[in-house]
Amino acid sequence: MEETCTVSLILLSLTAVYCDSHSLYLHYMGVSAPGSGLPIFVKAAYVDDQQIWAYSSNTGRAVPVAPWLKKNTDPEYWEGETIIAKGAEALYKYEVKLGMKRFNHTKGLHFVQVFNGCELRDDGSTAGYELYRYDGGEYMYLDIKTATFIPTSAPAQIITQRWNSPDVKMGERTKYYLEDVCIRSLKIFLEYGREDLERRGDITTHYIYLVFLFIVSTQGS
Repeated sequence: MEETCTVSLILLSLTAVYCDSHSLYLHYMGVSAPGSGLPIFVKAAYVDDQQIWAYSSNTGRAVPVAPWLKKNTDPEYWEGETIIAKGAEALYKYEVKLGMKRFNHTKGLHFVQVFNGCELRDDGSTAGYELYRYDGGEYMYLDIKTATFIPTSAPAQIITQRWNSPDVKMGERTKYYLEDVCIRSLKIFLEYGREDLERRGDITTHYIYLVFLFIVSTQGS
């Protein structure tokens, strides 16, 4: 019940503040148990309320979902996205095992999720976020203003200390991605799909995305 209320509050906040924006979101999920009926890794991208492409360990390929993206890209583009996604798949296999160790789990079905994204508002301002979840519960997030990762559970304290250290500076690298690389990618996608995307309302955008977040979290409880 507590998690349901949390997600509902996020939903109301985002729809109220960002209703005049466009957004690009990525969702990553790694699963601990092969044979559970779930792929051991998925990666999906969304522009506003529309899923535009996806990768699954079951197929081993990144593929376009939005027709306008397929129309504006070539096979070489998807080869590149597949290579990147396969690298993430290998990383998430390790992250799931590490998450189980941090949370004292030795067996069973467990999963790690990362949600990150950027917003481009009508006035030209931008916003970004990155959120980490284990079995549906948040354990750390990026404070983009300070470019530091904030632990929201005890097991995340060690990793945030390392990521925030002067030697790693993971927060600064992530901030750069969200405020620069992500925004540039969003602008390209908006050009590709503008005619289709302009027919969609941005309040629906964030509602659909965050309901998806809630459903995935609930299934892992």
